[in-house]
Amino acid sequence: MRRKRILFVYTSFSSFVKTDYEILSKFADVKKYKFNNSKKLFKMIFEQVKLKIFLLMNIWKYDLIYCWFADYHSFLPMLFSKIFSKKSILVLGGYDVASIPSLNYGSFSNPFRAFLARNSMINATLNLAVSDYIRKEALKIDPDINIELCYNGVDPQKFFPSSTKKENIVLTVGKIDSEQRIKIKGIDFFCEVASQMPEYKFIIVGISNKMIDYLPNIPENLQVLPSIEQNILLQYYQKAKVYCQFSVIESFCLALAEAMLCECIGIVTNVGALPEIVADCGIILENRNVNSAEMMIRKAMNLNSELGGKASRKIIENYSFEKREKKLLELMTK
Repeated sequence: MRRKRILFVYTSFSSFVKTDYEILSKFADVKKYKFNNSKKLFKMIFEQVKLKIFLLMNIWKYDLIYCWFADYHSFLPMLFSKIFSKKSILVLGGYDVASIPSLNYGSFSNPFRAFLARNSMINATLNLAVSDYIRKEALKIDPDINIELCYNGVDPQKFFPSSTKKENIVLTVGKIDSEQRIKIKGIDFFCEVASQMPEYKFIIVGISNKMIDYLPNIPENLQVLPSIEQNILLQYYQKAKVYCQFSVIESFCLALAEAMLCECIGIVTNVGALPEIVADCGIILENRNVNSAEMMIRKAMNLNSELGGKASRKIIENYSFEKREKKLLELMTK
């Protein structure tokens, strides 16, 4: 039996995009197509023309068009797949259903971008939401789209607890390469909380060097690190007792799930999919203020290790790499 042929369209080969590529490659021949996003109009037009030519010349080769995120790069693949009666799957990751005009964040903060994202969802054979929060947001945009829930997968073979005792460390992780990301990921708020709790060590992982000057005053108990190798990051997850995610919006948060796998107690803001991921295995910060965060961190530090173990089991049972692989295989064989 001939293996399926899949065209895999993406803009950045991030960890979750790479995961899907690796899964699909197990049972299909997958051709990667990278769309180079640009803020420059001429370059964006060039990328669209190049994509259009590629699709016209090659779409007949593929059984399925698989695209990560609804945005500039997804409109033509989803439209052409519909025109040429090809099956298409569009993965909704969060930015593509969001709108925060004050931070210029989300596809739906821009009318033209919103048009492309919405019509990408409408033309897709199937939309995949990485959390139930995203599924509900997408249905608000168009209640008639075909959409299913398929959580991101985290690998318990790569992220696991250590036998050594947890330390009184408060950790947060994220790719922070812009002022916008500082606000979105709540890094400024994390710094404020750290300054009020000098008795605990706070660590931020993922700050690019150019962004350090944009952080508020960094207290002595706060360590700021750039992006680090996965095996080194694992050690920080294993040492930290508390993992904080103080985002203003979040579609899933792989770093939170990775930390929970390593038995960190998660403290999260009550936004997006964060309460969905943590549920009863961590602490949800109802009021995003420094005093509340300080109180919740002290509470978490005094909890025994049972909650961390419960958090790890929840991730394995609900958000494992194997569960996503099984779901994608089912969809491919339909």
